[in-house]
Amino acid sequence: MRGKGSLNRYIKFIKKIGKYNIPLMRFLLDLEEDYRYLYEKLYSVTEEQVGKATFIVFCFIFLFSFIPFFLITFILIGMISSSFFIILLLLLTLSMILSTVVAYFFNTILFRRIRSDEKSINALIYLLRINFSLFKLVGDKSDLGIIFTKLIIQFKLPISHRFKEIFSKMLIGHSLENQLKLLITPSLDFNYYIKDLLLSNFSIDERYFDESKEEKHFKKVIRNLKVKLGIMFFIGFFFPIILCVIILFELIPLVYSIFLLPFIILCLFFLYQKLIKNNSSLIGVVDGFNLYEKQKFIEFLKFLETLAAFLLKKSPELSFAEACFAIKPRFKVLKKILSYQTARLLSLQVTLKNMIKSLKTELEDNRYSILMNIIYKMMIKSSKGTSDKIRDILIILRRHKNLEERFSEIIKSNKIIALLLVFLFPIILGAIGGFLPLFMAAIEILRESDILALNSYTKISFFELIKINDVIMTFVILLACTLITSYFFMKIVRYKRFKIILFLTCFIFIVSFLVILFFTFNLEEIYV
Repeated sequence: MRGKGSLNRYIKFIKKIGKYNIPLMRFLLDLEEDYRYLYEKLYSVTEEQVGKATFIVFCFIFLFSFIPFFLITFILIGMISSSFFIILLLLLTLSMILSTVVAYFFNTILFRRIRSDEKSINALIYLLRINFSLFKLVGDKSDLGIIFTKLIIQFKLPISHRFKEIFSKMLIGHSLENQLKLLITPSLDFNYYIKDLLLSNFSIDERYFDESKEEKHFKKVIRNLKVKLGIMFFIGFFFPIILCVIILFELIPLVYSIFLLPFIILCLFFLYQKLIKNNSSLIGVVDGFNLYEKQKFIEFLKFLETLAAFLLKKSPELSFAEACFAIKPRFKVLKKILSYQTARLLSLQVTLKNMIKSLKTELEDNRYSILMNIIYKMMIKSSKGTSDKIRDILIILRRHKNLEERFSEIIKSNKIIALLLVFLFPIILGAIGGFLPLFMAAIEILRESDILALNSYTKISFFELIKINDVIMTFVILLACTLITSYFFMKIVRYKRFKIILFLTCFIFIVSFLVILFFTFNLEEIYV
């Protein structure tokens, strides 16, 4: 919900429902006080009002998803059917799941919006402070407030439009300081930074090496990663086992078990997104499992380091060319890109500005575009000053890179466990699946026979007990479970050749299933 009109309707609905004395529904049970404060300051609503509106949405979705399905089931099957109440329970469960998912996304709209903007701002706050510190060294000290405002607008942050409004009001006589005092942004780090600037009249010493909130959050993610991996493996392994129990005791009709597969996929996907996926917005964090991107970023850092050394002595154009020539032989990914752009610059086909614009396009990543923009703007002001600031940027980027490497190492250390589970899982599930048709048939015989009233035993072949439809349906459901679980296990540890692994797990499952099934077919008889 990024559109302003949609957001306004959402806020209006919350305020309208929030007036009534009704139950509330919360999903963010440990929501920090800072975010509650931002709810009120940015959107003029409280967490309690959001909870009340969420409860209404939950009830609405539950009723309007359950009632149509109930009527259709009633018309097609009728209440006299023995499976009616089982299907009714399944419909209740599905409606509950659907309404809970919709209510969750409704309840967290503001939080996710605030968190997204906060991450975007915090990701660039280091670069903003480094850039502004250079302006303070070489710019007019009396216009620092105006320079800072223009800098925020140029950075194209989620709050840049608000600084445009502040700048426009300042041109017609409003005080810049008074407007900044009233400014509240989604980033607490940025809010504190604004306060420090106002208290020091924009002359504060820039402490851009201090650890940010995003770095602290990423460190917390790293500390808890092993536990989260364990949870993911446990759930992925035992969900299909629980499904086998459901099939065995026929808690729901076998054909309806297929509808539980999307539920398993959604659960594993949701857990992966929340627990395992690297969602860090730190500008120095790249996907450590993409070797191409990792190498490109390492080479880019080396290029910046060399550029900083040449900027101490030469102009930006010459420094750029000399840096490219100095490190080009050692590069693999950036060699061709830098060679072509440097040749254009030296032959006067393009200016430094246009060359950097082309370079940003070829690098194909927003992080490079942001860094090159900032470095170019600093080079215009002072080559020597830019050299010092690039070194400061490199310190921060390498700090981020170290965090990313710690994250990757933990993931890689669990690769053997994931592979072991992936190959063990189809053996276990295939064996259970091979026995399931037999157990289902035996349970059915026990249910229908009055064993105590029998004075003699009847011989029944095991082959006669097993229904071929149950065998096929069980095979398809458990094979799908094997594929789903194996895929997510490989996704967790970023295993590249997952197609081969999926093929092998399918083959192992099929062999295990058929061997056990063949064994049950060869059991001659049972007495009942």
